[in-house]
Amino acid sequence: MYYGDLGKRTLAYFIDMFMLGAIGFLFGFILSFIGLGLIAVIVSPVISWLYFILMEGGEWHATLGKKVMGLYVADSDGNGISYSTATLRMIGKILSGLILGIGYIMGFFNEQKQCLHDMIAKTYVLNGSPEPVFKNSNSAGYAGANVNAYANEYANVPELVAVNGPLAGMIYQVGESGVIIGRDSVSCQVVIPSSQANVSRVHCYITYNPMSGMFVLNDRNSTYGTFLSNGIKVEYSQPVALKRGDRFYIASPDNTFEVR
Repeated sequence: MYYGDLGKRTLAYFIDMFMLGAIGFLFGFILSFIGLGLIAVIVSPVISWLYFILMEGGEWHATLGKKVMGLYVADSDGNGISYSTATLRMIGKILSGLILGIGYIMGFFNEQKQCLHDMIAKTYVLNGSPEPVFKNSNSAGYAGANVNAYANEYANVPELVAVNGPLAGMIYQVGESGVIIGRDSVSCQVVIPSSQANVSRVHCYITYNPMSGMFVLNDRNSTYGTFLSNGIKVEYSQPVALKRGDRFYIASPDNTFEVR
């Protein structure tokens, strides 16, 4: 699990506030010196908002504070966010502060460490940083990363391995579109025998994000659930990040998989 520690996020926030405070002081001093001090009062909040939007929506997908603390802001698939999502997250931050900071405190009470503004924008703060990826000529952005042709030169091919159960020993490559696990032989790439009735027809799916080097596990509203190796349930519509070597099971520990 790569969700950013709230302590690191707090330190990152103070780093950002210190830097913005220094910029604001210098900016205000210059404007006051030329008799435009009132403009500084109006413009300073705008500079602060633009800082978070441009930095988190830009190439780093992180403010300077987050960069120093080894964090970045991602969407539900682990990809860095866009400027529009960063703007929505900034609006959410204003709301988090307006309700007496409760929106920030909410991050202490959920597995994904999402504050209110993260929930509003459907974002996650993760450890690490987005890595450059190669793009093919027919695509744009991260979704077009030619993982099979280029990324394998720098990292092992992402794989899903059946540890036990009826598919024990089987290895599946996790390509750009990911793999779906379940009993439906038409919809799923990893097909569980129909004798495993506790496994849903379309149980869960897993993708790999070459930017962060993480797998993302999603439950498909299965009847008997998808679980991490420690027994924590993966809730529907709440994806969980996995690193190489992590395990999860579907319905019961008798159907355990490992990502590599």
